[in-house]
Amino acid sequence: MFYKRFFLVIISFAIFLLSASFVNAEETQPEKNPICWYHDDCQKKLKESFPDEKFIEDYNFQAGVPENSCPKPLGVCVPGKKITAQIKIGENLVFENLGDYIKKLYIYLILIGGFIAALVLVFGGFNYLTAGGSADRATSAKNYIGGSLTGLALLLSAYAILYIINPNLVNLTVPPVYMLRPIVTGGGWCKDTAPAGTMVAFAGGVKTSGALPAAAWKVDPNPNITDPAKIAEGFSKGILPACGLKYFFKDSGENTCDGHFCEPTSVGTVQTCALKSPSKYGCLPAMLAGSVTSPSVKYPYIDSTLALMAFCKTPVAAGAVSGKHYIEKLTTAKISELEFNVKQQYVFSPYLSFSTDLIKKCPVGQLGFFMAAEVNGSGFGASFGRAIGKIAGGKCGNNLFAIAGVPNGKIALGPTVPFVDEKFEISFDTLKSYLFTLEDLKKGTNCDIEL
Repeated sequence: MFYKRFFLVIISFAIFLLSASFVNAEETQPEKNPICWYHDDCQKKLKESFPDEKFIEDYNFQAGVPENSCPKPLGVCVPGKKITAQIKIGENLVFENLGDYIKKLYIYLILIGGFIAALVLVFGGFNYLTAGGSADRATSAKNYIGGSLTGLALLLSAYAILYIINPNLVNLTVPPVYMLRPIVTGGGWCKDTAPAGTMVAFAGGVKTSGALPAAAWKVDPNPNITDPAKIAEGFSKGILPACGLKYFFKDSGENTCDGHFCEPTSVGTVQTCALKSPSKYGCLPAMLAGSVTSPSVKYPYIDSTLALMAFCKTPVAAGAVSGKHYIEKLTTAKISELEFNVKQQYVFSPYLSFSTDLIKKCPVGQLGFFMAAEVNGSGFGASFGRAIGKIAGGKCGNNLFAIAGVPNGKIALGPTVPFVDEKFEISFDTLKSYLFTLEDLKKGTNCDIEL
């Protein structure tokens, strides 16, 4: 029994050492270490955070520090500035921090104490030599000599004892305070996760973002281009985030994001970047497309119908249908199985005509689009569905009714004019940021639904 326990202890200790080595290896990767900065990025960040303070080379940015963590040209970014004292300590007037000031003052006082002890020692020796046989003068001189030696011994031994206990007791090292660099973890669409104003780089042929030259960072993650000639030129120069390709963020290490841009077909058909297989993106003829997943809804997540609905803030004439309404059903999507029991795909045809009465008469800035889905197990029946709109990160979710204050609301999916709760119809301004625009549909948009 003892040997079994001993063997388990040895195995556990070995696993601990291995895991620790992996952790240390991870921490030494500069792209994943938030304290590691490039010089220009550090300088820019400090100027943004402390506009009134001057950037001090070799202080605010310290290259190659800490050792083995941020190899050159990387280094740490130190906020703040050096301290300028009113009175010099020796020849020093500028200090790194309060700890540096106290340390130099302490050493300076030791030197002064040693100098005073030396003077007392010389004074005592002189008195002893000139005592002339006087017992009182000789005793007084001996006291001076003994006191000076004792004081000098205390000065030196105090420093030595403190240094032996802990060198920081005499070095007075202030714990370093480094600025932390935002780490971009990647994943998802580059257009949704890229920080504003940053570029991405094609990830082909290299393993980490740090291996790319400066010239590689030329791809705009979210270009606003509609002219076919400029789109063709952008693809030829490799400056557009092409669908199906992976890209690095700057300093993202091994993490990548996905390009989304599709070139229109030769006849001008809109294409949308969407999954062509469970893990591979490609361009599909579609104005709106994406996958459908859910951690809680039984597969197939969408039973049969996923409709695209137009939503106008102002009631407009409904054409042949009597009365007025806000919402109109435009078309239904083609639903297919992308991965058995895991993922569905929907595709809205790019050939839809946007000439319906509601769309034509809806005032500028008051038109939006959302999806209505017949969700498996919703209990609404085959003729009603949930309202689905955009959420964060290029995703879509069944959140619109809850946002409008109608958590159990439903929308008609049949051929008649859609009917929903009045609260939903008057909530356009509340829902606007969750709606697709006409421009989104005309240029092609991907939105993966999470139910």
